Amino acid sequence: MPASPSDLPRLQQLHGWLTLGRWAGVAGLAGFWLPAAPLAAALGLAAVVFTPLLVHALWRLGRVGWLAAFAVLVGGTMLGTVALGGAGVGLGGALGLLAFYSYTWVLRGAVAEWVREAEEAALWTREKARWAAEAEEVALSA
Repeated sequence: MPASPSDLPRLQQLHGWLTLGRWAGVAGLAGFWLPAAPLAAALGLAAVVFTPLLVHALWRLGRVGWLAAFAVLVGGTMLGTVALGGAGVGLGGALGLLAFYSYTWVLRGAVAEWVREAEEAALWTREKARWAAEAEEVALSA
């Protein structure tokens, strides 16, 4: 589904949120120097806080396929963790965070493309209006 010019503000906002999430990768690298448990807790808290915003934005934009991919990738990983029980909680939590931040990394690239499409559509709409105004002006002067 191509992005429309009316979606541009929402797309730019979502792209800004996802760009902020890029710092989670830096935080993940900090795990080599910092204790893992507080870092994982902070990354998990950020994911929990951001998930409703992400789901709401994708729903309003009508990106149902991306919502389904989120449910399968992140939700499936977390359900697998529950199925493993107590033995897999640590590994499952790490895999859940990896799935979440991988998903948002890929989504950031897709949203950047949607922003570009919406900007091009807005430009095309402005150009069509300008051409129509010029044609009307020529018709009136003739």
